[in-house]
Amino acid sequence: MRLEPVPTDGNHEARSAARDTLGMLWVLPLLEPAADTRRKGLPCAIPPMCEDCAKNAPRYCPRLREKHVELRVKEAEPTGVCGTLYPRPGTSAAPQPNTLVRYSSPDLQFVVAHEAVRELCRVTVVAFVAPIPRPLSGGPVP
Repeated sequence: MRLEPVPTDGNHEARSAARDTLGMLWVLPLLEPAADTRRKGLPCAIPPMCEDCAKNAPRYCPRLREKHVELRVKEAEPTGVCGTLYPRPGTSAAPQPNTLVRYSSPDLQFVVAHEAVRELCRVTVVAFVAPIPRPLSGGPVP
């Protein structure tokens, strides 16, 4: 897959996450409802976004382009990592890729993490967004 550069005005620089009275802005792929309802929040490895990135990301990210949800989040506590969980010494179990391991877990020392995970709480759904057309030849979508 060819990644296309995000068009900018030449002055684009890293910005802080957009905030308002409802919280920080997150744009997430719209997923099927989770079966596990024991947690009070939504585990998430995607960082919050500034307003410009929230507008552009769905045009260039295939997962967001399909359909996504815009959220405002008041609490986003770091809770763990996602990575490959290796078996404890002396066991013959296979490594478990893409495993969520909480910071409070005794298994934390056996995981090679590739993402930090936050738990999103006090969430307000701002919008559900339908599929977005792909950009043609790397140019912006009107």
